[in-house]
Amino acid sequence: MNNDYSPEVNAWLDKIRGSLQSRISSYEQLVPSEKSKYPDTRSYLIWTVEKQKKYGYPGPVARDVDHLWDEARPKVRKEIGGKAEAALVAAEILRDEFGIDIVELVLRHSQPCYGLQDQLDEIDWDTEEELGYKKIAKLIKDKKLDRGSALQIYWEFAPEYYTQYASEKDIEDSHKKKAFKLIKAIEKRLLNNDFATNLISYRPSPENAESENPKWRIPDELKAANL
Repeated sequence: MNNDYSPEVNAWLDKIRGSLQSRISSYEQLVPSEKSKYPDTRSYLIWTVEKQKKYGYPGPVARDVDHLWDEARPKVRKEIGGKAEAALVAAEILRDEFGIDIVELVLRHSQPCYGLQDQLDEIDWDTEEELGYKKIAKLIKDKKLDRGSALQIYWEFAPEYYTQYASEKDIEDSHKKKAFKLIKAIEKRLLNNDFATNLISYRPSPENAESENPKWRIPDELKAANL
């Protein structure tokens, strides 16, 4: 966590610490029958999916931060950046000072790229091919797509197979022609590093070698993990 904040911000962060301590204490003070519902303090600080959808927060920490944010002075708001950044700072304090890690959960609620990753993980690639890769094409164009998600899309297409073709014009099959076009589109974004975030880890594991006489080469930088 950044420790170079101004005195005003540090004073506000002390309020966050007090709120975190209060939440932890409330768990410790639960009667046994209620406390037994939660394996540990972290579980107590994470709401069920239904409750997250109902209130729009991953748990009570983010909601407390939201309320404290409304009371924050303009200087504090300007220095931290926004509610999402404030929630992340609170999660980092909870992790670093109290040993309870909910950082990824908070990120999933504050960074739209995680929602896109969830969409990607739900895709059935066989069905997607039959439908002309419409969902994938939409993801590739989305500015909120994370670099790790883009790398996953690239390798899901098995680009090594397509190195036998110089261009989409050399491909007769319509599905393969579309796949080649999308491979080149996502490759361009990856090589230009055209992404707002690089938070989602992906490690390529090519299953096949490139074609015997490849018409193009897969860039080495796309063969390595992004994080």
